[in-house]
Amino acid sequence: MEFPQWAHDLRRFEVITIGAFPLSYILTSLVYETVKFATDNERGFSIYSEKSQKDLSILLMSSGAISIGIATADLIIGKTKQKKLEKQNYTEIPAQPPEEETDD
Repeated sequence: MEFPQWAHDLRRFEVITIGAFPLSYILTSLVYETVKFATDNERGFSIYSEKSQKDLSILLMSSGAISIGIATADLIIGKTKQKKLEKQNYTEIPAQPPEEETDD
């Protein structure tokens, strides 16, 4: 049974979003901790310190937004390439075999 194109696109979007989340969480956490370290001069800051509920929600929401952004960019790029290919196939002139000359 063949699935419609929108189902394939939705599945690809889902896989890319879930696959990008761990990497985006690690990078978001690294950037967040670096900024927090650079701006928090008065407290004794440690990278291994416990994160508050607010910190975790910021990290999770940022990571989710970045993952969705990556999947959306992939979807837009894929649709653009697909439309360009369809347009190219539609406007392509089919090759006609050369006509043979007959001797009369």
